Amino acid sequence: INKSVLLTNSKVSDSYLESFRALRNSVVSSTSTGRTIMLTSTAPGEGKTTVSVNLAISIARTGKSVIIVDADVKNPSVNKLLGIPMYEPAADDTRPGEITDLSGYGISVMNFNTAAFDIWKLLGIDKLRELFGRLSELYDYVIIDTPPAGLTSEPSLMAQVADSMIMVVRHD
Repeated sequence: INKSVLLTNSKVSDSYLESFRALRNSVVSSTSTGRTIMLTSTAPGEGKTTVSVNLAISIARTGKSVIIVDADVKNPSVNKLLGIPMYEPAADDTRPGEITDLSGYGISVMNFNTAAFDIWKLLGIDKLRELFGRLSELYDYVIIDTPPAGLTSEPSLMAQVADSMIMVVRHD
């Protein structure tokens, strides 16, 4: 994973920075009733994690509190991109996940406990709504980074707790 694509890199171009400012402004102006935003793509490698993280950083730069939920439980990438250790739960840990505050980026990251996430999926959408409701109370924006749509059930599950969705498509 290439950290040079992060907005915190002083060498990214002005047009790259401006593209994320424009996305942030569009998201902020269209989320007056709900601020839980899911990002997905059609295939792996289209840049959805990069967009998720940079959108979160861009929103945080306006003074808002932001958490990214890495809902790609089989291939979590947010921690890799940000260079932070992966969440390693104990065998008997039934918490849904762990939150790491990243003051250097102005954001927080939540990684799901993979074993517990499978249990949460079985418990149903009400438990996930409760979790995301609580996150919405604690943070101004909740960004959900999901696996590509169609590959797993997570995007359709997360869509039920999101207020809006951004589909990331790679342009060659």
